[in-house]
Amino acid sequence: MPILWRYLLRNYFQVFFLCVSAFISVLLVLRFQEIARFITSEASFTKIALFSLYQIPYILPIAIPISCLISSLLLFQKLSYHQEITALRTIGLSLQKMVIPILSSGFLLVLLNAMIAFELAPICRSKARLLIYETVTSNPLFILQKQSPVKLKNMYIDLRVSRGAKSAEDVIIALKNSSNNRLSLFSFKNLSLVDEELEGNTISYISSFDSKKEYGFDHLMIENQDHMKIKAIQLGQFMQHTNWLSHHDYLTLRMLLAKESLEAHPKMPKKILIEIAKRISIAFAAFTFTLIGTCLGLQIGRNQSKKKTLWAISLAAFFMLCFIIAKSMYPNALLAISLLLIPHPLIAWASYRQLKLVSKGIE
Repeated sequence: MPILWRYLLRNYFQVFFLCVSAFISVLLVLRFQEIARFITSEASFTKIALFSLYQIPYILPIAIPISCLISSLLLFQKLSYHQEITALRTIGLSLQKMVIPILSSGFLLVLLNAMIAFELAPICRSKARLLIYETVTSNPLFILQKQSPVKLKNMYIDLRVSRGAKSAEDVIIALKNSSNNRLSLFSFKNLSLVDEELEGNTISYISSFDSKKEYGFDHLMIENQDHMKIKAIQLGQFMQHTNWLSHHDYLTLRMLLAKESLEAHPKMPKKILIEIAKRISIAFAAFTFTLIGTCLGLQIGRNQSKKKTLWAISLAAFFMLCFIIAKSMYPNALLAISLLLIPHPLIAWASYRQLKLVSKGIE
């Protein structure tokens, strides 16, 4: 590898890894509450460490492109500001040869980002969810540690949890009865975990059934009970909502393609294609953002122009805006996919145009 390449890549990746580390730190802080909840479940240290590590791939597909933008921008701004580019030009190196190693690294980061978005992130997301469900099996109160009502499959639960997910007060469970499509309500004054058993106190059960009369009202049945015990593992297995395994966020590329070919619902293949386009867009953002930072870093370093800085931010914001809007365009698959993919060639053209202008200015 030429000395120039080593010099450029070393400075580029120093900033790149620093930025990625900063994003990971911010992510872990933002998800601290969820990690803390997992710690209160009395899981082993190994499971807690794995659960924390599984959070990292969530942010990497976004952190890598933004880190590429910052790294390339700062690198070429520094080179241009200290007249190192001018010095390299005096020994016969063209501007194109200077940017090749950085753009090449941007392309390699596209492959890395694609692998993370299509494979690593869904796998880690699934493994993190499995760790939660293993905990739920032994202690169903763990998943209910939220201030707002919890929605599970055919079930809504509202309660207060205290003392390290070992007890809950004022529990209300609304359960759909599959036999008559009506709701059944369970009310517990107190629900606690004792020796792998859930013990409930002051229990009320309210259900309804059809009166079988043409204009009759449903019959209402109310049962009260002072005390009840149930194995925690039984309720935990009942609460486990296994449909999350088919959610797009948990599927690798091979699983998405298999689901797309087997899906009978006409709208589902469109959603799967949008999900694939979204991951492709995130992956290619590494190269697109590297190109933005490279071209505009040269100009900002030479002219110290705030206008160019704002333009770089605007191009990145344009991509993020299209990405956010596309997520709300699921009914219109063609428009959503266009918003996800078209910004890349547009931004690349704008950046290349600026690169040509810079090249002419230097020469």
